[in-house]
Amino acid sequence: MSRRRHRRFIYATGQSLGPPPEVATFTVAPVSQDNRRRAAIEGRYGSTANMAYWALPQNANGSTDYYVWWSHGGYNADPGDHVAVLAGYTGIEVALGSGSITAASRASSTISAINGAGAGLVASGDETGLAISGNIDAATCAVGAAYTGRGTAGLFGSHTTTVVSNGNPFNAVIAAHATFTAGPAVLTAIGILLGTADPADQVRVAVYSGGSSTWSTTPTLVAEGIVTATDDGSGNVYAWLSLTAAQSAAIADNASLWVLAKADQTNGTHPAFETPGSSDLTNRNLVIVNTGIDNDPTVAFPASLAGITDVDETNAVVMMCAIEYRTAPFCSDCSLGGTTTNGLILGMHTDNVLAASESALTSPDAGGANVLASLTTPAILGMLCTRRETALHDISSGQMRTGEYAGGSIGDPDAATLSQDHGATAGSGSMAWVGQNASPEFSIAASSTLHLAIRGNGGVAVGFVAGASPSTASPADDPSDFATGATDEYETNTDNPAHSTDDTVAFETPFATDPQDLQPGNYPGMRLRFRVAGDTVTA
Repeated sequence: MSRRRHRRFIYATGQSLGPPPEVATFTVAPVSQDNRRRAAIEGRYGSTANMAYWALPQNANGSTDYYVWWSHGGYNADPGDHVAVLAGYTGIEVALGSGSITAASRASSTISAINGAGAGLVASGDETGLAISGNIDAATCAVGAAYTGRGTAGLFGSHTTTVVSNGNPFNAVIAAHATFTAGPAVLTAIGILLGTADPADQVRVAVYSGGSSTWSTTPTLVAEGIVTATDDGSGNVYAWLSLTAAQSAAIADNASLWVLAKADQTNGTHPAFETPGSSDLTNRNLVIVNTGIDNDPTVAFPASLAGITDVDETNAVVMMCAIEYRTAPFCSDCSLGGTTTNGLILGMHTDNVLAASESALTSPDAGGANVLASLTTPAILGMLCTRRETALHDISSGQMRTGEYAGGSIGDPDAATLSQDHGATAGSGSMAWVGQNASPEFSIAASSTLHLAIRGNGGVAVGFVAGASPSTASPADDPSDFATGATDEYETNTDNPAHSTDDTVAFETPFATDPQDLQPGNYPGMRLRFRVAGDTVTA
């Protein structure tokens, strides 16, 4: 007997099952905590991931827009609280540890956080391709707030470390006022300059908003916390409080801000003061709060200054303090991908070098010279050089050749290898930065020795600064990342057999020193523009 075979049919009901899950793939950059004095000057102290995010908007089958963001060592602002394009989105926090985080480690932490968020998203892959699938509109997924340039980050308050007075131990509650003119913005850090610092001491700082430039009883607390007084041996040390997501707050343009600091020390830690009118701080005398606020740094500042009226304003100095911010509504440092003209600077920062001393590199040897200046690179992962700039004081009949060497040690480039030879400059006129784009961009290793080089034999002069000290913090005055010892500049003349002095001849590698070489201790106008590799996304 035969058996009839039945077919099973599935009938369409007319109902749409919606679009299938979509996939967006991200590349993941490393992140670092930039705690340099220079980072503080430029308003980017702390994490290179501060305010960074990935936007994951829903598709037609989804119900929730998500964004991913990263806290770093417990700090960083939550971009969802401040970035307009993330309004209505639900955040997924990725908690990173302290210090430098490799791209691989950050990718792993991100995958774990997304898969554990219960958002219906699935993440997999690694730093070269981290795929997120789910009910997302992959074509409109985006990355934001890349740490690639000066952009809209900043510092507001006291910009210099040139101290007028620091003679008294920090045993009081003191205050300074500023009308914030860079808003609307997001407060990301609070800093105070300490003339001397004992690592065992603590100082508590706070920012209040409201009132006016005269002492008022109406300001309310924005953020506060403890900074630990540390001395790096240079004196005049800025101590910074990076803010957590809960502490970061929006600041309106033209807001009346009060920065307060307090300590109960009798010996090792002294606050620093400057002359009124020499910073963004209001041109007024120092405010000392006599009663109403406990100067014990372990005791939190009050939520309001209401009723606190016993103050002294007789000292004609201003507390040296500042805040750091990211400008709203985008809160990013620069557009993703970097630029060749607006990158971060490494080397000589001041334009004063253009009108300073000059040299055609023909003295003491008329045949020309190679001049190298040494620096230690920041402890930032993922740095990429985008451009070389040289301060040419006067251009008449020739040009200079520029390049960089990596390796060796400060003041001793022996055996350093060539990172890039940019060729001869091409400029005319006088007192101008002449730029050459890095082709291609090249990596700058974190915490490494780098030597910026120029080669010339007349017809063009480079600007020099003698004794440029990195200890002053004003963008106009802080001239140099170069090491500033008496022998930290290196010069070869025609008697070094390993290196030509002709700007038409390519730089040799590795670099070879010679007993006849000189170390005159000047600081030439050379600098690099760099960016930090950012995240990218493709659908």
